[in-house]
Amino acid sequence: MVIKTLKDLSEDRKAYRFINGVLVEKTVGAVLPDTEGNAEQIKQVIAKFKSELENTENQAVAWKNKYNIKSQREVMSEQAVAK
Repeated sequence: MVIKTLKDLSEDRKAYRFINGVLVEKTVGAVLPDTEGNAEQIKQVIAKFKSELENTENQAVAWKNKYNIKSQREVMSEQAVAK
């Protein structure tokens, strides 16, 4: 949203940015590349976390299957189907 707004503005217009808790005055031309870089890094981190989450979920399922572990909900649904 910020990038979309900044792209429409003149590059020499004032822009304010928080850097380590300090509000800094810069130009849109200086802030926009930094903001785009930060957005790209955030996307990469999110993709990495999703990959790690998927890997961990797969490991948990394999562990449950290896030791035949079932949740209470799974046990109750099996009992309901058996009736």
